[in-house]
Amino acid sequence: MITSSNNSIDTLELFDEGVPSNFVYATMEEIDKEVGGIADDPHRHNYYTVIWPVNATGSHLIDFKEYRIENNAIFFVSPQQVHQVITGQSPIGHVILFTPEFLNKNSIKEDFISNLKLFKKADETPPLPVSAEKACRLSLFVNEIAQAYNSDSPMKLEVIGSYLKLFLIECNNLCTLPENYNTQRAEVE
Repeated sequence: MITSSNNSIDTLELFDEGVPSNFVYATMEEIDKEVGGIADDPHRHNYYTVIWPVNATGSHLIDFKEYRIENNAIFFVSPQQVHQVITGQSPIGHVILFTPEFLNKNSIKEDFISNLKLFKKADETPPLPVSAEKACRLSLFVNEIAQAYNSDSPMKLEVIGSYLKLFLIECNNLCTLPENYNTQRAEVE
């Protein structure tokens, strides 16, 4: 849902089935179906975004820099960064959206995110390549997040918060970007 505009780029707030939310999990398939396979316009969020393409093609613009979408290369987008996802047909993957309030409600300190090497500012947000072995381990956490999210458990948000923190720690520790990581711009077709 569009809530404000900044320099003609919309800023989106986080909603779950029309209700304001602090956390949403979705699959790339669900989002693609919801938008009818049409790419979104460049926009900002007031929340953190993790996009993990498992089997997808296309490009992802972050702060107007274009990155190729590759399997098992995870994108971390900070609040207020401009981004646009353009995928090929039938993308498969995970999308995790959470607000700073979600972190706070789950006793995750504010500096936790800033101490990670994952969420950066403009020109510092290439996708994070993940080996098959590491993807298998990270999948355990994401599957637990998805299962809890789709449950009716009275403490599901606490479960999600725990697995989200573990997922982010694993990404930070196991999948750190080398100092000289050379990002490749997606080829414009």
